[in-house]
Amino acid sequence: MIRRHRTTWTGGWLLIALCLGAVCYAQQNPVPDLAPETLMFNAPADTFFQLPDNVKGHLQGRLNQFGEVICPSRNLAAGDALLIHFTVVDSGVVQRATPLFVRIHRRETDNRLRLEYQGQFRLRVGKNHIRIIPDFSAGEYELTFGFYFRDQLSQTYPRFYQKRCRITLTE
Repeated sequence: MIRRHRTTWTGGWLLIALCLGAVCYAQQNPVPDLAPETLMFNAPADTFFQLPDNVKGHLQGRLNQFGEVICPSRNLAAGDALLIHFTVVDSGVVQRATPLFVRIHRRETDNRLRLEYQGQFRLRVGKNHIRIIPDFSAGEYELTFGFYFRDQLSQTYPRFYQKRCRITLTE
């Protein structure tokens, strides 16, 4: 009996782990080609979604509990597109969710980040693809993308279901 099926992204390979009882087996499969010219990119949100005034912060949730989530390539040359790919398997998630928030922060020190980009995109059931061309200087960046559930926004600290990825932009 299979207890758990989990996928993770590891440098160009998709690692699939199957756990049978207490023993886990792993298999590596090449990730399918995600050529930008063949993708249907998510549209920007119709209007900018503003969090209610009662929201003072958020609790961290894991975006990958709703489907497959892959961090984009860690190294990105100036002028190259930043491509974000993830899958949402449940239509109920999309109906309850805010637009997808995408933020890119420049890492100034270990404890200090500066917001460089913020955007919102429509979510859809199935494959989601976001394309951003960063117009930033070379350096270390942190990409965060995720959403809130609308029915949790009455809370002071709603859960933000997110994925964080480190990106290095080179010249």
